[in-house]
Amino acid sequence: MLNNFADELKQVRLSKNISLQQLAVRTKIDYKFLEAMENGDFEFLPELYVKSFVKEYIRILELDEDIYIKKYEAAKAGKVFEEQKVEEVKELPREKPAGHTPRHNVTAFDLVRKFKMREEEVSVQKRKIKILAYIIAGTLIVTGAVYLLIFKDSDNIIVPEKSWEEIVQDTKDRYNEEGNGENITVTPVSADSLKLVIRATDTTWIRLVLDDSRTEEFILFPGSQKSMKTADNYRITFGNSGGVQLQLNDKPLLFPGKKSSVTTVQIDSSGIKGLDDKTVIK
Repeated sequence: MLNNFADELKQVRLSKNISLQQLAVRTKIDYKFLEAMENGDFEFLPELYVKSFVKEYIRILELDEDIYIKKYEAAKAGKVFEEQKVEEVKELPREKPAGHTPRHNVTAFDLVRKFKMREEEVSVQKRKIKILAYIIAGTLIVTGAVYLLIFKDSDNIIVPEKSWEEIVQDTKDRYNEEGNGENITVTPVSADSLKLVIRATDTTWIRLVLDDSRTEEFILFPGSQKSMKTADNYRITFGNSGGVQLQLNDKPLLFPGKKSSVTTVQIDSSGIKGLDDKTVIK
């Protein structure tokens, strides 16, 4: 029975030259749900939602909602819907007393029309409430997802990467705020004799000073790397020293860092040195 009802809806839609995609846009119903309905599948969601979708479908096709909802309910029950025509109830003519003012006869058709108008008003209110509920639910879901992804159970402190220009400007501002009116100048690197490549095996915050003049801060994620060149030396602080691999002038540097350990080293043409104990790391 539901297949017959679904096929009837589909034939009406085709006769009005409305594609299923256009119907999805006009009803705001997902394309896959409309497709399921036209295939005779009305079990994809709870009955409350499916019935609302059927009503929207009927409304866009400008069909009699009362009749087609009854057809749908009959099909769900495995019954054949028999349409009954409502005829006007005519009163027999009778003698009217003198001075009588004729009045409009209330027919069954008038009562049905008023009932349908009232039902349409209730349906519109229900749709508004449903849309509002969807909006509220969607907002709560998105808010919860953001909380879970960003804030919940997060013990890591994320240090945002700053560009070289931002770091220079921040340094100038801080220097002036402390009462020194002199401008800060950065000496550019004149040669690039030391090429360093940092590869990340784990998320790592890095702060490095090139030739004691140029500073950079950034975060490397697993599988990413950063290459740079300088003339004389690097001074580097690793926020997670166990999560990086180093290569100097295309040759690997042995760097036994520790996971979640903050380590500061200096790298020059002689190799890598730990700044805490001044010993060479071999």
